[in-house]
Amino acid sequence: MIPKRPKVRHDMRSPTKALAFGLIASFAFAGCGDGTSGNLEVPSAGDLFGVATNLTLPEGFAFGLDPIDNIFQDRPLSIDDALVIAGGGRAAHDGTASSEFFVGRSEDRSVTKFRVGSAGDFEEVDRVSFANQAPAFIGPFFVFLDETKAYYFDRTQAQAIVWNPSTMEVRTTIDLSQATKAGFSNGYAISGGGGSIPVIGNRILLAVGWVNRDNREVVKSTGLFVIDTVSDTVEAYQEDSRCPIAIQVVPTPNGDTYFGTYEDILFDNSERMNEDRSGCVLRVNSGATEFDPAFQLNFTDVFEGRAAVNIYGIGQGSTVLTRVLDESVVPYTSFAEDLFNGNAWEWWTVDVAAGTRTQLQGYPLSPPFSLSFVVDGQAFTSISNEDFSATTMVTLDRNGPETVFETTGFVTDLFRLR
Repeated sequence: MIPKRPKVRHDMRSPTKALAFGLIASFAFAGCGDGTSGNLEVPSAGDLFGVATNLTLPEGFAFGLDPIDNIFQDRPLSIDDALVIAGGGRAAHDGTASSEFFVGRSEDRSVTKFRVGSAGDFEEVDRVSFANQAPAFIGPFFVFLDETKAYYFDRTQAQAIVWNPSTMEVRTTIDLSQATKAGFSNGYAISGGGGSIPVIGNRILLAVGWVNRDNREVVKSTGLFVIDTVSDTVEAYQEDSRCPIAIQVVPTPNGDTYFGTYEDILFDNSERMNEDRSGCVLRVNSGATEFDPAFQLNFTDVFEGRAAVNIYGIGQGSTVLTRVLDESVVPYTSFAEDLFNGNAWEWWTVDVAAGTRTQLQGYPLSPPFSLSFVVDGQAFTSISNEDFSATTMVTLDRNGPETVFETTGFVTDLFRLR
């Protein structure tokens, strides 16, 4: 259990302008001359955690980062105590609590390396440009293999950019265009907060789904790349029509990896109008390089015909968090926006290996998306209000939630930095 202690205090100078909405896996730097702002007093030793948020300020959208020395807080976090960053950005860290982190900036297609400094600040170390690779923006799809090799999966150009986080140089690119479908946007594998695209031995498993939000259409299948990290080539690619847009990923300690239907299935008009409720889970077995043809878990079987979407790892092996629709509140045949924004989704855990379920008591009906985070072996989840202007972070427990902090904005990550 993470002990409860008072939080680190620090100050924020003038918040400035917009930051594109994004899933952040780390945080950024004050005073580096690239549109950031803030004045932090970060301790040079001891525990340090980051709470990353998307904010809506009078000046526009912004990214906020509150460094705290303990996750459990006795008062709401405030943007007056946070770093606020102007301009677009996405970031990542390698998960080793090494005090180094990387911030991707969409404005100039770059990734900047930072380090927690010894003088209560954040030091900019180096920067690599992805401008020649021309991603339309920098998203959350980073994989760190080791100190000298990392990947950024760019769905806008259907490529993987291989780069060196030590020398901050681009090494090569990997063509992923065979998964492109005309008229659809690619969606790459995601984990529900603080996670990553799975690396199994010397292979990366990258799931792909396709959605056209304008036409309200989803391709009813899931693609899977197997990428060899030694040769940096595509070893295999397959598409499985049993389960649509199964791009939410939960690796497990025994080596099996589960892929669950993402909430964008709700955009599909034929799905809702035909009441298909096709949410499901696929599996890649330990050591394998393709979906197990003998395994498919349909949410309708688990929940007796009810609609469910999303799977989130909670640090309990094959037991995952999922969201189940209460159709007495919002019918499944409603407009996609009503399903996305309505407080109509229950909280359940499912052992996807066994097909058993448990409803979590005490959690409020809320929209279908939430982010789960496992920090030092303890699971937390976010509960946001309807306009994402505030978030309550709670423990994830079958006996009910314990509030650990409240904050302004939509929390995109909770992680240990040191």
